[in-house]
Order: sequence, then structure tokens, then C-alpha cells
Amino acid sequence: MAAGEVEVVRSAREAMKRDDARAMAGLAHADYGFETTSARPNAGVYRGLETVMSCSREFNDTWETFVVEEQQLRHRGDTVVIPGGVKAKGKASGVALETAVAYVHTLRAGELARTQVFFDHAQALEASGLARTA
Repeated sequence: MAAGEVEVVRSAREAMKRDDARAMAGLAHADYGFETTSARPNAGVYRGLETVMSCSREFNDTWETFVVEEQQLRHRGDTVVIPGGVKAKGKASGVALETAVAYVHTLRAGELARTQVFFDHAQALEASGLARTA
């Protein structure tokens, strides 16, 4: 995978945080899919850039702080896996959260096509096919 594709993933993650739909339109397919497990508020499968951005906006509004501390990025082919940990604080509740998280990003023709969120690093590596290359 070219370093440029890894940069697409990083740029898209930053654009989502900023709620920058214009930047995302230049980085992701119009049919971009975002999938997460039931452990996350607003869990589900979201399809289409506009829908994903709306979900992201709602999610970001839930938190006073939400920081992802990345560990070593892994990639193969058109797949980028970013394991890490989240430290967050709920906006309304003030409840602190600390948990593992891993993002599995799939690119198609150099654009972001799909992101899956896991709360278990091993599950993310297995889903991405990278567990077999460790």
C-alpha cells in the first residue's frame, strides 16, 4: 500500500472529527460504509457519505472529550488497521470511559470505502485478515 493511501485514512479521520463533509467527499467514495458494534452509542451499519457524516456528527456531540491514542498502524493491500485506546468523557453524564478500540479501513481505488470499528484488537485483526500475517 502506498504511503498516500495511509494518508487518506488519517486525513479522513481528521475530517470526520471536524465534521468536514467537503474534505470527506474528496477522500471517500459516495457509498462509503461505516460499521460499528452494539458497544457504541448509535451502533449499526451506515451507508453513504451523507449518512455517515450525520452519524459522526451525532456521535461527536455525545462527548465532551474523545481522544484516540493510536498504537502501531498495520496495513496490507487496501486494508489499514489502526489499533488503539479511547479516553472519553460524556458531555451530558460526565462519565469517563477508557477502552480498547481498533479501526479497520478498507480503500478502493485510493479512496476510503469502508470503516469497521471493533473494541477488541484481535477481532479487528482477524476481520481484516491481518491476524494471519502477524
